[in-house]
Amino acid sequence: MESSGARLVLYPHKDPEFRIWPIADIHYGNVSCAKDFLAADLDEIRRDPYSLWSLLGDYCDWIAPGDKRFDPECVDEALKVRDLARLGKLLTEKIVAMLEPIKARCIGAGYGNHETKYFRANAQACIHETLCKALGVPSLRYSGWVDLWFERRRDIPKPIVVMVTKPGSVGRPGQTRLRCFQHHGSGGAITTGGKLNMALRLAQMVLADLVMVGHVHEALAKPLVRLETDPTGTFLQQHVCGVMITGSYLKTYREDVTGYGEERGYAPATLGATRARYRPCAKELIIESKAQGVGLTVA
Repeated sequence: MESSGARLVLYPHKDPEFRIWPIADIHYGNVSCAKDFLAADLDEIRRDPYSLWSLLGDYCDWIAPGDKRFDPECVDEALKVRDLARLGKLLTEKIVAMLEPIKARCIGAGYGNHETKYFRANAQACIHETLCKALGVPSLRYSGWVDLWFERRRDIPKPIVVMVTKPGSVGRPGQTRLRCFQHHGSGGAITTGGKLNMALRLAQMVLADLVMVGHVHEALAKPLVRLETDPTGTFLQQHVCGVMITGSYLKTYREDVTGYGEERGYAPATLGATRARYRPCAKELIIESKAQGVGLTVA
């Protein structure tokens, strides 16, 4: 678990709404990676100056020959046999190239169980360090904290994210803090209730305003309310935390491929990222999940 420090988010407009995207479970390198869904979300982040995002792990599939999970049928068709000899370097370059256009608004980068297994087996923890350096963000490892401090600056044309190096830069009058905690996720829950319970269990062990979780390939969102008292112990107060499980970019089912999700009877993955919408001026947090490709258009 990493305490990655604070980010100062400067913005020009009077009452903006920021969108915070947890991007997780891309599984790049797997033939069932939904690159079209990924490209759509990344492009939306790129076009929206008020979008912030974080990486929650399993950004690549990292299943190489020698791994008992390796299935040649599940390897991305764009990869050649000779690419398997330098899989770590190649996949890292590909994922960095995709994320590079939006790196200025990245608040942190974590890794998941697929990275952990590959890094340990191949002594390649440096891969994640390389990715973080390329994106210019701290490593959040498997789980970590980010404090977002929002401040209005009328003299700038668009929002910017500044890494805080001096304590006096944050905690000033007029600034609003959103404390974020992210965890890649854990366990093998299959039911929706089991997946939500995993996320709520993680949220209940931390004091945060926004908790973001991945791993289970389903989009879920729920406010978690705790009771506390004011500093004098006289009046009851509520502390509300937004808990989000973000979707995946790995299709569970695809024609001409039998992946491990199909073999185990998993539900189809929710494709695309969840997001939070935050208005620092109103201290309003909305957590939501998105469904893409809904409805029928007749040509």
